[in-house]
Amino acid sequence: MIACVTYRFSTIHLIFCSVCANMQMKKNGSVVTEMMYRLNIAHKDDKQKQQEAFVQNVLDKEQQLKQQQNALVLKTMDEISKRERVLQVKVINV
Repeated sequence: MIACVTYRFSTIHLIFCSVCANMQMKKNGSVVTEMMYRLNIAHKDDKQKQQEAFVQNVLDKEQQLKQQQNALVLKTMDEISKRERVLQVKVINV
């Protein structure tokens, strides 16, 4: 086993050191363990899934509101047409 010497912006020692085989380097030169790397990836995935779920909920709510609005418009149009028919029948019968 070769001794691990960390050089800034260098990952050469990670190849030769069995202790650092499960570690990665950040851009600033600090070492990140594989566990922390996987934890960060899992956190990013969870955050992305939450964002996608939020967007989907917003879109579903928007669609539901559009359907309610369309139903309300149809209902008022039906009421208006019924009133007009009643008025036409009254005018014809008078």
